[in-house]
Amino acid sequence: GAYGLTYTPTAALSDVPEILLDVALIRSYFGVQLDGQDLIDRNGLSPLPFIAATLPIGERLGLGLQLGLPFGRTGESAEDGPLRRWSISGNILLIEPRLSLAFRANDKWAFGTAFRVGFSQFNSRVAMDTGSTMYQLLGSPADELIGDPLFEGERSIQGGEGYGFGYSFGLQFTPVERVVFVASHHSSLSTPLTGLLEMIPSKDLALKIQADLVGQWRYPQEIHAGLSVPAGPLDIHAHAEFIGWGSTTSTLATLNDARVVSDDVFLAGILGAYGLDDPAALGTFETSSESGMQNILTGGLHLSWQMNDQWMFLAGASYTPGAIREEWISPANIDMDGMDYRVATKWTPSKHLELGLSLDVWDMVPRNVTNSIADPMNPPGLPNSPSANGTYQLAMQRLGLSTRFRF
Repeated sequence: GAYGLTYTPTAALSDVPEILLDVALIRSYFGVQLDGQDLIDRNGLSPLPFIAATLPIGERLGLGLQLGLPFGRTGESAEDGPLRRWSISGNILLIEPRLSLAFRANDKWAFGTAFRVGFSQFNSRVAMDTGSTMYQLLGSPADELIGDPLFEGERSIQGGEGYGFGYSFGLQFTPVERVVFVASHHSSLSTPLTGLLEMIPSKDLALKIQADLVGQWRYPQEIHAGLSVPAGPLDIHAHAEFIGWGSTTSTLATLNDARVVSDDVFLAGILGAYGLDDPAALGTFETSSESGMQNILTGGLHLSWQMNDQWMFLAGASYTPGAIREEWISPANIDMDGMDYRVATKWTPSKHLELGLSLDVWDMVPRNVTNSIADPMNPPGLPNSPSANGTYQLAMQRLGLSTRFRF
């Protein structure tokens, strides 16, 4: 039914039409203490709505529709704080509607497919060290410019957004009652990303470089497998996932119509005299970035108990390793190995209504990063300033409330 649509399109096969509304509240904490800096910590609350519906078509077909936010990050930090080089403000969001179609071949086998649409939003504002950029271009003669206050500026991406498409396949095998095997594949999803890039080389100079950004934001393919078997009055649910974050680690973008602009009348006149305010003068640039992502395998085990027609209880745990290699961890992309411990209950007061309550607690292992590629003294790394070496902590809890109405 509607509960399973995020996992497999075969869940569109329900006995009766269903509507599911799930509203989660996620509490998060992160703490960052960079080498030589004071601890910076933040607490936040984020609502996460999800809606899904299923519609049986005859005895063998089912239609499913869902709308959710499978990926999202937001962040803010002080303009003059130690985290400014990674984030002053910004957000990354993926909104995904999905249409599923499932077919029941016989009492044991079912198959499904889904069409997915992704809408990405991306905005970012960070402090930039122009001295570090010059060091990358010129080498050691420019190393004294790293961290020079005259060469501190800002870089922002505004109005980044775009649509992309993906698909899913799934199968379900039910050899006997209460034994269910499910497997599904969700394709990667790429969304073209257009926006305005703006760079201020120095806050002491009233000029900036603007360009139209044309890039692509990619989300990974996923392979899911789940098995449910009975153990007396209990049902044991085991699951495993492969998530291909490694294929998303490199990002390509093109900067079109680059131009230098200034709010200072005198500087604007100089730029105009040299033609630097003309997009044709700077032309088009291709850029690439690396985020240090890696493929991961996750899995878990849960137990459920159907006490009677009205009450069901569930408890279990899942493990997820960090998808970002340790040397790439920074205040902009904190990522940890951790366990997700879950307890839940479902109450069915009538044949038409179900109410669910769940609590997840993520226990994540702190990371002490000593080999950051953002350390300007790493010769083979990517020079930046300041270093991202330090201690990182992350904790999250999720409270979920769900209502499923069966017609």
